Amino acid sequence: MPKPFRSDETFYPDETFHLDETFYLVVSSKEGRHSVWPSFAQIPPGWRVVFGPQRRAECLDFVNAVRTGRRPGSLAQAQARSR
Repeated sequence: MPKPFRSDETFYPDETFHLDETFYLVVSSKEGRHSVWPSFAQIPPGWRVVFGPQRRAECLDFVNAVRTGRRPGSLAQAQARSR
């Protein structure tokens, strides 16, 4: 199974899922990580849809709007408790 795209990854024209006519979903893990995922592909176990289907640009805008940091949720919580 291909890995989900992250908004901070570099995309190349020959990427299998990087097509202008493709609709995407934003999926989220229980750790609060977000990933842009092609709507025609099966959602990986442990991830849930939180936005879409929309064009890739709209999905990336959503991810950038909701992202609170690059750390997984459990790490952010542990660091907050230790302060």
